[in-house]
Parts: sequence; C-alpha cells; structure tokens
Amino acid sequence: MHHGELNIVPHGLSKGYPEYIDFNVLPSRIIKFEKDLIEIINGNISSYYWDIASSIYKEVGYNKAKAPMMLMNRFEVFQPGYYGFNGLYTIVNTLIDLFVNSNNLTKDQTYPLDPMDFIYEEGRNNSITLEDAKEILNDSIEFGVYMHSKEIDD
Repeated sequence: MHHGELNIVPHGLSKGYPEYIDFNVLPSRIIKFEKDLIEIINGNISSYYWDIASSIYKEVGYNKAKAPMMLMNRFEVFQPGYYGFNGLYTIVNTLIDLFVNSNNLTKDQTYPLDPMDFIYEEGRNNSITLEDAKEILNDSIEFGVYMHSKEIDD
C-alpha cells in the first residue's frame, strides 16, 4: 500500500491519469465508437489488436489459440490501462450489449475468433496515435489496477 501511495499514484497523477472515473458514463463513451467498431468488424478499418489476434489463430490453430496459456499470454498484451479492472468490466459489458446480445456481431464476421474473444481483444482510440495509445496503456496499468480495481458492484 505504501508503494502505491508513494510511487504509483503520484506517477499516474503526474501523467494525467484520472484519479476518479465515473464508470456510469463510460458506456456512453464506448457507444460513440460503435461506427468505428462496425467498420473494424466489416474489415473496412485496420485494427492492431484484430491483426494480432487473427494472426495467432492462423499461426497456431483455433484450439491452441484458445488454450489457457495462450490466452494468458495475450492478456499481458491487452491490459485495462488506467481504467483498471472496473473499467475493463464496464467496457466489455457495454460491447457485449452493443454487439453480442443484439446479434450485431456474428462468428462469420469475427472468424477465426468467437464474437466474445473479438470483444476482449479489440481496442481503438481515434484521438491519438496507436503508438501513443499503447504507451499510455502500458504505462498506466499499475495505476489503473491500484486506483480502479476495487470490488465491482453488480
């Protein structure tokens, strides 16, 4: 806890990572990306995360790509950043409602991934470069886990 308060929090705040996040408004922010996400699903926009995931499935095959160790290795690449696990939970559930529960995302569109795997592995932010987004994501993981990974209310 001391390390968090003395190092993680000050570092994150100095980088501008949010100390408080209103997770109730996060779904509306995600919904704003619906058109871009549909373009990715339809293959009209390139996606760094989709490219990584699909190349892994093609390289090792469907069954190996879904093996627990392979999933854990990919999880290290796809972290929640400064949103922490509360944010990841909110983002994934918003995407599930938007695409899976509404049947807007099919296995044919996400092959070789299942729609749920596609949602977990996809990400996009139009306001900054991909390299900047990856740097912020990696730099803010510890901050997000510390600040925004308390118990999730149902």
